[in-house]
Amino acid sequence: MTDTRAAEELLAELQHGRLQKLWRATTRLAELQRSIGEAAAWCTRFLDRDAIGTSLRPSELTPSTLPRNRWAAVDEVVTQRASGVRYLGLRREGARGRLLVYFPDADLCDGAAQAESHEFFDVHNAPPWGTWIGYFEDGGEDPSYTTYLLAWVPEALIGEAEAGISVNPEACIVWLDQASVRLRPLAGLLDRTGGDD
Repeated sequence: MTDTRAAEELLAELQHGRLQKLWRATTRLAELQRSIGEAAAWCTRFLDRDAIGTSLRPSELTPSTLPRNRWAAVDEVVTQRASGVRYLGLRREGARGRLLVYFPDADLCDGAAQAESHEFFDVHNAPPWGTWIGYFEDGGEDPSYTTYLLAWVPEALIGEAEAGISVNPEACIVWLDQASVRLRPLAGLLDRTGGDD
């Protein structure tokens, strides 16, 4: 999907329950692209392969325990990370990665993905909050797979993420370009984002 107008309409529909509207960019697509760039810059700076479980889950980005809703929790993380990226002057500059979808309502909490991914995923199969990009709601017949988190996986951790995905029987974690979600047609467009302003 390369039609910007169609992308904007799709994003508006998929984020209809979001309380916080456009606050840093002129369009939803630009905001999403910027968030990907900031996640890439943050992960590039703070990733420690010897401490995957903690280096991308810093306390300053910890989501609220009882947020108003999931959109608010993700927006809070994205806002805090954006502040850190600006303060530190971080840039994406060549950072490569892949977009991942996490379905929190489908999670079985078995811990297999956590172990196989060297704690990239937590016990709930969630990716680290430093990688969070946005939250979306597709609707559909199966309520377990209608809402999802989009995350950016650094290239250095694609192998760990893939190992976690491979042992996840409920398929609550999947690459965006392989997911059965309405956001999927934007995968190529989002993967090409530079993210630096």
